Amino acid sequence: MGTVKSSLWCARVQHAAAIRRTFGFGANEAIDLPSEAIRRVVITGPRWLQALSASENAILTWIPTSPLPAVFTTAEITLIGDDERVLSSHEGSVRHAGAGSLGYSFDVDVHRRTGLHFLIPDDNHEIGSLNTTFDFTRTLPSLVLQSIRLFRDLHQCSASRTARCARRSRPGSARHRPRRG
Repeated sequence: MGTVKSSLWCARVQHAAAIRRTFGFGANEAIDLPSEAIRRVVITGPRWLQALSASENAILTWIPTSPLPAVFTTAEITLIGDDERVLSSHEGSVRHAGAGSLGYSFDVDVHRRTGLHFLIPDDNHEIGSLNTTFDFTRTLPSLVLQSIRLFRDLHQCSASRTARCARRSRPGSARHRPRRG
């Protein structure tokens, strides 16, 4: 058995952002850090393993451990407009639920081909973020139209309202949040 200690320096913005999402919010995201981002690696354990500490061309790949148990199976995404009116509701399935030092993350698949990736901070004064992905290859036109409606309604939410939309979209209450490790 060995342990690894490292000192990292993120010269690239995308590496720092990926580390923030993964460690800060528990996002399900692998991170590849090039050798220039690694200042020091110390490995304790058998001699043959310690020899790897001297390598100057190390590349560190952080892969999150197996996902948390699927506490949630479905989620309802409700988008609310500036006038407090419900713009639309969409049912999806939770693909990932994670927690980190800054808040929570949820990945929800909606309409089979649309992914919603929420980062929800613990601090209610901070604004969360929502990223979307989609793949309409060989998708029924009705599912494409439902996803287009979702995107339209997301754009109708103002920046301050989008955070509120994300907060209302949490699958479950506070007692069902993913546990921090």
